[in-house]
Amino acid sequence: MRKLGESINELMAALAAGDDVNVAWRNAVEAVYKDAAQMVLDHVNAVYIMAADEVVKGATTKASHTGTGAQLVVYADDSLIRSDLDARQEFLKMKLKEQGEHVETFKILPSRFEMKAHHPFRRAEEDGAVERAARASREETPRTPLSPEEEAALEASVGAVESPTVRRALERAIRADKNRI
Repeated sequence: MRKLGESINELMAALAAGDDVNVAWRNAVEAVYKDAAQMVLDHVNAVYIMAADEVVKGATTKASHTGTGAQLVVYADDSLIRSDLDARQEFLKMKLKEQGEHVETFKILPSRFEMKAHHPFRRAEEDGAVERAARASREETPRTPLSPEEEAALEASVGAVESPTVRRALERAIRADKNRI
């Protein structure tokens, strides 16, 4: 559970930095998604509110946007999140309108290249935890040696395989499975 003071400090820092679009987006996502909001925000890489006549790179041409309201452009790195945002876009537009942001068009685009590493809505402590968890999963657990009986059973089961490449792969798979148990 986070302390109220930390949340207020984050809000004040975001407002001071001129990230009112990000604050409005976070508030809208939290209102619509409730408990799953942080999961959605973790996969959003950028949010822009643009004028009606601006062209978004990677999106359809501005001729497709004939309205006078602003367009909301969201870049997300996960296809399931993009799909869910698309399904709930009217709810998000309604919550943004309650905050004073009139959005007529909602565009959801896939993040590409270096943008996938940009996560403006991840909290600092969570970002470090994600990196530590990824590093820990990459580290190999120590392997326990097989007993002589297990070695003999392994040799007998893979000995019938003709291809040496497949035989080695099968042997590694069986050893890995034995280490998991």
